[in-house]
Amino acid sequence: MCGRYVLKREDLEALVKQFGLRSLEEFHSRYNIAPTSLVPLIRKREPGRAELAGVRWGLIPAWTKPDAPAKPLVNVRAETLLTRFRGALRSRRCILPASGFYEWQDLGSHKQPWYFAPADGQPFGLAGVWDTWHGPAGTELETCAVLTTTPNQVLARVHDRMPVMLTPDQCSRWLEDELDPAAAQELLAPTADAWLTATPVGPAVSSVRNDGPECLTPAPPPDQLSLGL
Repeated sequence: MCGRYVLKREDLEALVKQFGLRSLEEFHSRYNIAPTSLVPLIRKREPGRAELAGVRWGLIPAWTKPDAPAKPLVNVRAETLLTRFRGALRSRRCILPASGFYEWQDLGSHKQPWYFAPADGQPFGLAGVWDTWHGPAGTELETCAVLTTTPNQVLARVHDRMPVMLTPDQCSRWLEDELDPAAAQELLAPTADAWLTATPVGPAVSSVRNDGPECLTPAPPPDQLSLGL
């Protein structure tokens, strides 16, 4: 799954520039973005026109009854897009700009957080979907979820799922006005092992109250923290 991620301001600026957009002036680097946060995402609400919007992370599908909202979906399995989320695949795809993300390794006595990021240090996009939920009294709430897929070799020892990571070029393909299902499946595959680095980090990230650079402080690398790669 993907439940926490990092977005540095310079990486947001680099990705939005690719789509001819301006960054959010009020956005500052975030090092521990958690579900229910308002997150910046890139989407196309109209053909040929990209926009940057702030949307709540935790998808409430439009079909959810107004008087009984379901538990928000932080992640959506990529395998379900052609069944449960066909409408989202067709017209509500989005990109969540990112610098890296975290997963926790169960070591028995405790869970060790790991930070995963592209080996080249470049920003990437978390593939996602969004929707508008209509609540009581005519209220509207825009929400989103991160898509997950099977893990590559780097991440498989920590978790059985990983977020769909898209390079800048793949971000443009994911947001094409019309995306063939076969092309979508190609983009939703796990990223190449060589493109991903894994770094054990300290316990600061385990608390959502911490959202500074200290979340990326490397942890001592004893043998039991090795991913065996």
